[in-house]
Amino acid sequence: MKKHLFASKEVITLLIFRFFFSVLFLFLIQVDTFSQDKIIGGASVDISARPFQVSIEDKYFDDAHRCSGAILSKEWVLTAGHCFNMNVPDPSRYTVHAGATDQTDNNVGQRIEVAQIVFHPLWIAAGGHIEYGPDLALIRLKTPLCFNANVQPIAYTTSNQDLPIGTMVSLSGWGATTDGGPNVAGLRGVDLPIISDGNANTLLASTNNTCTPPPLVNDDYIAFFDVAGKSAALGDSGGPATINGGTLLIGIGSWGGCPRDEFPSVYTDIRPLTDFIEDHINQPGGTDEYIDENTLIDTGAEAICPP
Repeated sequence: MKKHLFASKEVITLLIFRFFFSVLFLFLIQVDTFSQDKIIGGASVDISARPFQVSIEDKYFDDAHRCSGAILSKEWVLTAGHCFNMNVPDPSRYTVHAGATDQTDNNVGQRIEVAQIVFHPLWIAAGGHIEYGPDLALIRLKTPLCFNANVQPIAYTTSNQDLPIGTMVSLSGWGATTDGGPNVAGLRGVDLPIISDGNANTLLASTNNTCTPPPLVNDDYIAFFDVAGKSAALGDSGGPATINGGTLLIGIGSWGGCPRDEFPSVYTDIRPLTDFIEDHINQPGGTDEYIDENTLIDTGAEAICPP
């Protein structure tokens, strides 16, 4: 009888471990399906040319770079919704690293913990599926950033901003320089033109696209493509797409084809989403709708800036 009970405990323990690793595997697969974290075919960029860009780092993976983001204010950063587990966002596991060209160098720049993750309500309604909702989230910092030459907010587009086909857009992020290659530490950037949704979907529908099934570009997104070998790809997620010499934010990195460097880079188009942004960053204290119950946000916190 005791032997039978002991065997049952072993089985239960094994099942628990299998369940845990199955959930972890499926979560990582889901993130990889949508995500982009590499600039391919670009060039090195100093953070002084992209002072609005941050690395979002994951404490669960030794502070590894997970996604990029764009600084909107001293307390708020805009990024992609798929960068986080929507069901259990756990803001305490993430740190924003600002002001560093090399995101692996923790002695450079500012590293501030995340206090709050706010998903766009349509992303929540879509269940985190890019076919049905905009891939967008705001993150709020526990303490404010200190603005300097390498840490600055960026202006974002308005709902009536005209973006003609062919407009050149600057993309930037941390990651590998070849599709599926090893990550690199330094920030890189590439310039690509805007293409039409129809053109993007024709390219993505190619039998050479091994993403299954290949998503299509809809009104929530905007696509960029020039020639094969130049793209955003698997850590550029959440990264900025900018125009006017890097002074105006128009998009946030979301997804692409497979392999990434042969297909359009697809970003969330923030033009129709500006009300969501303004509803949060312009209200003192923000919203408590998505605040983790264990997280206390000190809305009166002052940044401790070096002299």
